[in-house]
Amino acid sequence: MSYVKGTLQSDEKIELWVRLHWINYLYAFGILFVSLLLWIYYITPGSYNKSDFFWLVVFSAGWGIYEFLKLWTREMAVTNKRVVVRKGIISIDSDEIKNLKIEGIEVEQTVLGRILGYGNVCFGGVGVGRLVFENVDKPWEVKRKAEEIVGD
Repeated sequence: MSYVKGTLQSDEKIELWVRLHWINYLYAFGILFVSLLLWIYYITPGSYNKSDFFWLVVFSAGWGIYEFLKLWTREMAVTNKRVVVRKGIISIDSDEIKNLKIEGIEVEQTVLGRILGYGNVCFGGVGVGRLVFENVDKPWEVKRKAEEIVGD
């Protein structure tokens, strides 16, 4: 069960699940690809000493899996009562702002983000600070839908 679904109140429902953009996964898959190349190099026969090289393969594969799991376990949602972000694999970092406390929603995009269609959606709250959905797919659409939900 997801964190957001597990923390819903009795009369609360999820209005919007926010997805990460595919570019977030490039880093994790790049590390896994490098570990695959290192593994291929490790298993090819040769006369050179590769005894310590095995641990480099294990480390890079573990690092790639860790980076992928960090993205896979991230949850970003807007319910009819609050905005929620949950990050973490073992230790969990969750941030929430009640919809009544949100004063504004902003979109931050880099040049590459404009070209590829990703960016940050930032929720500003009264006395709470900021809650950020990082590197989401179609941030302007997320902003529009979130404003409809929060404005009700």
